[in-house]
Amino acid sequence: MKINVNDISFEVNAESNSMFWDYLNQGKWEPHTFKIIDYYVEPKSIVLDIGCWIGPLSLYMAAKDAAFFSIDPDPTAFKNFERNVGCNLSLSKHITSSNIAITQTNDEFQLYARCGYGNSSSSLLNRARDNSDYVKIKGLTFQEYLKTQKLSIVDFIKMDIEGGEFQIVDSFSDGLKKLGFPTLLLSLHYGYLDEWLYKSKVGNQFLSKGMMKIESILKFYIFKNQMLKKLYEIVALAKQFRFVYNEHGEPISSLNLNSTHLLKNKIDLLLSNKPFIA
Repeated sequence: MKINVNDISFEVNAESNSMFWDYLNQGKWEPHTFKIIDYYVEPKSIVLDIGCWIGPLSLYMAAKDAAFFSIDPDPTAFKNFERNVGCNLSLSKHITSSNIAITQTNDEFQLYARCGYGNSSSSLLNRARDNSDYVKIKGLTFQEYLKTQKLSIVDFIKMDIEGGEFQIVDSFSDGLKKLGFPTLLLSLHYGYLDEWLYKSKVGNQFLSKGMMKIESILKFYIFKNQMLKKLYEIVALAKQFRFVYNEHGEPISSLNLNSTHLLKNKIDLLLSNKPFIA
């Protein structure tokens, strides 16, 4: 199946995720993300896609002639990703892929799934609504990954790891510092963080679901203080950059760069030392 986004084309095997690929072809999937990528990613850019899933952004950026490093721990998603890469022999030379997770330590970890693997919701967080099953995966710290790939220069990083960002922020920040803080497009999963807290503090799935439903109706978080503490670490990371935006490229003022504002507005972050000009 041919995919065309903003006059950039690549091929995919649409046996899996056909509805998603149709949605992407219609220009309805995250147009703001492609706008940011088009601004920051140039030919010969060195790019990391942490949480590449089945490859929509990796293939798009590789088609822009970027040198690409793609990471995903989900065994089903990674298999489909490599099948999609295989549909683009001219692009495969641009892509180095790794079936691992970026983690807080170099070790083996458990990867949890909501309904099944491959559907873009697998996470290092054991969440209240997850299945009880899990798969074991290899984890590397961000610094160790950079070392294994011999990367000392990176221009752009997209990280979307379904809540795992809250587990790795400290070690990830150290790696960013060594790279000189390249532009980072960071997806934050507030709901998954909440579910993880329910899983760890309440445990019972039925009770957790009921309490979360009450939260959604009354619009408050029972574990708000714990969520704010985790978000504080994200804010500390964001403050290492000169420019902070939401996922639509709208500036976030220093006054609003705090845990409470992030939690209230459910903002994803674009962090850069180069200003974004729409």
